[in-house]
Amino acid sequence: MAKTLAEIGYSIRNQVIGYFGTDDTRISIEFVYDKAWDIRSMLLKEEYRKFKKLNDQDYTSECCLEICCDDTVCDGEDSLHSQFYVTIPKLEASLNYDGVKYFGTVDKKTPFRRANYGGYLYSDYSTFTKKAPTYTLVDDKAYLKNLPTDTMQYICVIGVFEDPRDHCAPNDPFPLARHLVHKLELLAIQQIMSTLQIGPDAYNNARDDAPMTLHPNNTQPKVPNSG
Repeated sequence: MAKTLAEIGYSIRNQVIGYFGTDDTRISIEFVYDKAWDIRSMLLKEEYRKFKKLNDQDYTSECCLEICCDDTVCDGEDSLHSQFYVTIPKLEASLNYDGVKYFGTVDKKTPFRRANYGGYLYSDYSTFTKKAPTYTLVDDKAYLKNLPTDTMQYICVIGVFEDPRDHCAPNDPFPLARHLVHKLELLAIQQIMSTLQIGPDAYNNARDDAPMTLHPNNTQPKVPNSG
């Protein structure tokens, strides 16, 4: 079963603080989540560079992307040209066409044909593709042509998004193959530990008073006499 972002994040955090939490613990779980997404992106790029493919678990689905119509206006004048498009989460650029597994209708029965921008512009002149539902990506927009129905309102995308945190709650399965999760945790722990020197917390008093570094003589400061 896939681990959730929360399970991964707290596993990293607990290992960094030695499973001994205090009310002064400085490591925010949101910071750990952010580090997990960064390392996920790096691991996916490495995996794709090695094997030229990804695992099914690496993809996430977003099927409520609303189709919009853009009327082009030039110098205040309507050009009488309309263009259907949908704004999509940014995809991992290093994965090329493999960054999208499916793009099409919400029922997943009608996939759109992907084309580069030139192919999109001239697809109307192709004998075989001029009537095929087609899209091309320009930054965070997918421009659409030949919608299957006039009433179509939404597009579904199954892809590897660069930062899917807006679509993945902490308790949702983390979009990364299980065999890479352990490596992600190790890398996150190494990075966090390299920037922190966490000394003991003298008092569990909700004050941010734990020493961050050792004294120059390599000894910890003495705990004040409570008597």
